[in-house]
Amino acid sequence: MLKAYSMAFFTGWGFLKHRWVILKWIGTFLLFLLTGMGTVGQMFSTIQKVEMNGFTGGLADGGMVLLFIAMQILIMGIMICVSVFKPFGKKSKGIRGRE
Repeated sequence: MLKAYSMAFFTGWGFLKHRWVILKWIGTFLLFLLTGMGTVGQMFSTIQKVEMNGFTGGLADGGMVLLFIAMQILIMGIMICVSVFKPFGKKSKGIRGRE
């Protein structure tokens, strides 16, 4: 994150100059949420459930963890595609400053 802040501050890309950069900031925020609350939190609850009831196998013990991991992979794939293709271009500056 420190590298992202320094590159956005010291280069011409800026924090909010391009729409695709805004999309990547949103994706990064979602990844933090999914990792913290989703995957790690679900792993601890799954470990506690397995310790109390024993391992039953299948998706019953780790289904939510797998769901959050799949969502993380999907968001990372989208962020990679956004980085490569840069789909939306620059934000408009208003009526006079359109590019």
